[in-house]
Amino acid sequence: MRALVVATLAVAVLTACADAAGPARPAEIGTRADCLADEVLVALGASAVGTWSGRPAPAAGTVPEGFEPVRVVECGLAPAVVRGPVAHLEVLDDDLSGVVDDVDMIEHRDAPPPSPPPSSVTVERVERVGDLDRLLAALAQPSDEPGPDTLCPAVLELRPVIFLIDGTDRAVRVAWPTTECGSVVPGALEALAAVPEVDRTVVTRERE
Repeated sequence: MRALVVATLAVAVLTACADAAGPARPAEIGTRADCLADEVLVALGASAVGTWSGRPAPAAGTVPEGFEPVRVVECGLAPAVVRGPVAHLEVLDDDLSGVVDDVDMIEHRDAPPPSPPPSSVTVERVERVGDLDRLLAALAQPSDEPGPDTLCPAVLELRPVIFLIDGTDRAVRVAWPTTECGSVVPGALEALAAVPEVDRTVVTRERE
């Protein structure tokens, strides 16, 4: 019997990782940490490319030389936000616990028509202050480039966008170092969570 699975997350299947990571470059220094900037919304999966415009974020990259951060702003999806359209997945397996390893076939059926752009988008903004040494060490790791025969699980990883803020309130949007399969390097997300949280707010951007 075919089990019909309705999911908003990706089902993991083995695929080849064809895209190599680009060379590391310093992040652009901006004047504020904006969790509702166009590129941030796209990176979080809260918006498709081109859905929002006119509110750019500084280019992401490594921590610039001489930049001395004193706090972190973490941008993530608010709990009520749904990531994208619901996909109807048909799996030839009665035991859903084996979906990741035993997918025989996935069919997209009755796909709904494209939805109009949302009138607003909501993001959770978390400010963290404390010892940043562990986080900075994690962010300084180089990204691994995939080899020609690398096989990677196509999994959905929810990662926040982070800004580092210095003593004069300048901000840099830092790119996460990644493994050869594109996941955040082990220990980096844990290093972020270890920095004490001092404030958490929900921010909303309305379409003009």
